[in-house]
Amino acid sequence: MYDEGLIMYGIINYDDIVHGMITIFQVITLEGWSTLMYNLSDTSPQWMSEIYCLLLVLVGSFFLLNVILAVIMDAFDEVAAQEEEVEAKQKADLRQLKIDYGYEVSDDN
Repeated sequence: MYDEGLIMYGIINYDDIVHGMITIFQVITLEGWSTLMYNLSDTSPQWMSEIYCLLLVLVGSFFLLNVILAVIMDAFDEVAAQEEEVEAKQKADLRQLKIDYGYEVSDDN
C-alpha cells in the first residue's frame, strides 16, 4: 500500500518551523536527503525538488557546515590561548612569590 521508507513516519516535513529546521538539518548533514527529495518530487514538479535539494546539499553541507565548524574551532583556539595566558601568569606569580620569600629560583622553575 504505502512505501514505509518514503513516509518517514511524519517526522520529516515542513508543517511548522521546528520540523522544517529538523528537515533542513537532516538534508545538510546528508542523512536521508534523497528520500526527502523523492517525497518532494511526489508533491511538486520533479525538477523543482531536485534543484532545491541539490542546492541545499551543496550550499548547506559543503559550505555552511564547514563555516560553522570553523567558527567552533576558532572558539576552541581562543579558549586554549586564554588558558595558556592564565598558566603563564600563574607561573610568573609563583616565581615572584618564591623570589619574595627567599627561595632559590632557577630558570627551569
